[in-house]
Amino acid sequence: MQGELPLLPQDEQFVTYQGMLTKQDGFLDWHKPAVALARQVRAFDPWPSTFTLWQNQPLKVLSAVAVDANVPLGKVVLQGKSVWVGAGRGALQLQLVQPAGKRAMPALDFVRGNPAFLSADLSLVSSD
Repeated sequence: MQGELPLLPQDEQFVTYQGMLTKQDGFLDWHKPAVALARQVRAFDPWPSTFTLWQNQPLKVLSAVAVDANVPLGKVVLQGKSVWVGAGRGALQLQLVQPAGKRAMPALDFVRGNPAFLSADLSLVSSD
């Protein structure tokens, strides 16, 4: 039949196992490349979701894209009307975030209400 793929058994030599995901698996390690972080944000939506810590509280990152930029590791900067965080390689442009106990909001709106976030260094934070 046209438009159907043939069924092929998976080569067991390349099989991998992923254990049960936990909320801690969603922690964003800013030392990783921005491309990997953007993929993590997409892959972990809706659960367990991804997050970073700011002021000892989780800040969920619900939507983000990788950008080719030279931003210091873990530093939060405002680039035009975009909020970027420096990653191991490139930067992650935060699009939609959710502070603890609040509704999801555009990252720019979060920064407008929390200007101190722009001086944050998220690379110094660990999930432990």
